Amino acid sequence: MPSLLSLPVETIDLIAFYVACPTRDGLPSSLLPFILTCRDIGLYLHESSAVFRQIFTFKFSYGAVSRRAFELTSQDLKHQLCWYRKTLQFILERRGLDGERTLRNTYDVDVSDVLWAVYFMCLDDDGYNLRQLTAVGAYEWIHDFVTLRLYDGASETGGWPLDNCVNALALWIFWRLSTKVRLLTETEETSERIIQLILPFVTVPFRYASAFAPPNHFVLPLQSNAYDFSNLSSRIPFRTRTAHFLSVPTPHGPYPVYRSPSRVWSQVHFSRRISLTCPLVTTAAKLLFFSRRELYPYGMNYSLPRNRSEAIARGLGGHIGPTQEDIHEMNLHRLGGPDGKYGGTKLPAVAPDSSDEVSDISRAYDSEWYRLRLCTNAWADDLGDDDEIWRRAQLGKGMRMFVLGSLTGLWAGRMALLIPNQNNGQQNPTQNDNPVPLPQGFSEDYLGLTSAPVYMRLREHVSYAGGDIIPTGAKGPQHLLDEFDQGMRNAYFPQDVAFQETIDGHGIRVTARGQEYVYENWNGSESKTKIKGRFHDRETCVGCAMREKQERKRRDADADAVANDEDAPLDSVPLPPCTGVQDVIITGKTDDRHGQAWNHYTYYGRVRRWDGMIGILRIAVSFRDRRLGNLFFFGYLVDGKNFVGNWRITHEDPGMPAWAGPFTLSKVTEGNA
Repeated sequence: MPSLLSLPVETIDLIAFYVACPTRDGLPSSLLPFILTCRDIGLYLHESSAVFRQIFTFKFSYGAVSRRAFELTSQDLKHQLCWYRKTLQFILERRGLDGERTLRNTYDVDVSDVLWAVYFMCLDDDGYNLRQLTAVGAYEWIHDFVTLRLYDGASETGGWPLDNCVNALALWIFWRLSTKVRLLTETEETSERIIQLILPFVTVPFRYASAFAPPNHFVLPLQSNAYDFSNLSSRIPFRTRTAHFLSVPTPHGPYPVYRSPSRVWSQVHFSRRISLTCPLVTTAAKLLFFSRRELYPYGMNYSLPRNRSEAIARGLGGHIGPTQEDIHEMNLHRLGGPDGKYGGTKLPAVAPDSSDEVSDISRAYDSEWYRLRLCTNAWADDLGDDDEIWRRAQLGKGMRMFVLGSLTGLWAGRMALLIPNQNNGQQNPTQNDNPVPLPQGFSEDYLGLTSAPVYMRLREHVSYAGGDIIPTGAKGPQHLLDEFDQGMRNAYFPQDVAFQETIDGHGIRVTARGQEYVYENWNGSESKTKIKGRFHDRETCVGCAMREKQERKRRDADADAVANDEDAPLDSVPLPPCTGVQDVIITGKTDDRHGQAWNHYTYYGRVRRWDGMIGILRIAVSFRDRRLGNLFFFGYLVDGKNFVGNWRITHEDPGMPAWAGPFTLSKVTEGNA
């Protein structure tokens, strides 16, 4: 009598696949019933990885891993399939579908490992991962987790929520799973509760890190460990350092806020152990905050002129101020507008109909992946692991954490303003040496929080390998001071910097400290200007030489893997191309119509190569308006579309807390794009 064992192994694999995957959505079904039909079938499936490879690629996204890190084998996918199934089962059992809204605290796995797994699923998602997370109620679970667990341990810090990896991952997952539908169906009470919980992360930049390294630095990693500080009283061990030698103690901790090199996590990802740092809790909190505040439009003042023409007719042509039309436009810049083409805080992307993989989705998260892998330590560049993830990320360092051309265009959004209150001790973080507890009634009203619209039209300019790079604004008399203050108050440029377009219109001339530097406008295509520093010279480019060396290693590894087809990589993905770009600067202004409504400004800034942080100085065009001072905006591009960070006044010492607040902007789609 024929038996299952008489079938070809491909047929056995196919049967096992359909047992495990009756549908695409939801947990893979257990193979145990099929395994119990025959001992030999069980032994075969235990030894084989092919069917698990097929199950994984049917249920989950995987393209991003090959693109960013390493080529996946069947064994890698089998390991990750088991871990994802365990993670999704954990969520399914705790999402409260039985009506129990209290988050149960009976863990059979460590919750931080679950959060890392879900976070990786979000970063790697091209459509399928989100479907599985939705099927098990991951959004409902993380919503409960944030509302019930965000303040775990706060009793030990005076009521302030902790800046730890669990909270950071929870808020990032909460953001990644957010949609317009979920925001719009959230009750006002729930929305206000969430804002209240995350408000300290949003509004207290002198307590919580707003960047992977403080914005007073431009050239990183820091090298101060190589110098003799024996005469300094504040000796801090290098490996546990959480402050610069010139940081000042405050009731909220050392300032500027440095992330400790000890906050490096070792996580298993597709059977490979990788080292990475935690994402910034403050960035996720800002996105969650602004996305909820943008549900509400600015109020309309119907006494204003309807448009600029009416303002001129009323004799207000030279008056700076909004019309009804300007307020209406600003109200379009909320959550990307009705069609996603406007500004504001744009929500994470999903597959068009949530039915298939769209490889471009996860590309928007590549920069974040590289930041987590490479920006673990502001004092050294010596993570030291020698795996393929590290080699590939190291090769791409610099322009992999910032996508060239992404800033060019019109940006619109809002900034939150904190109105200082003389009776509010929170506004003076250096008033004494005693720790400050979270004030009772800490809220937007307590802080005097309001918002204002922000418009920027920006353009990127680049210097290619071989060209001269504009120096920073550092001017300290010794290395330690030079390293600590590198010109943040002038967007990392020397104070005498000046900009002028080149005669050919393809670049910009920058004069600083008596020298001239020429940068090419970045337009995404090959530069036709064959002048040193203004085009990508592949013959002399160090990055190109590094890439070719790694490509040879990859080809040799692929050839060895072909011998065993089952463990061959899913895809042989080439390394990212070398751009040759060594420095990126930004210039810009407000469009005339936006300036007439909200004041005219000019902008210039730089992209910090180490982590892709963007720093932009805003200067009022009108001398009368300059009395208000310049503002420095710094932050990161998130999901490839939101520019999120903090602003601060520039006339204060960069090493001290100053008047500051959060902002979020996104690019406006113009023309037929």
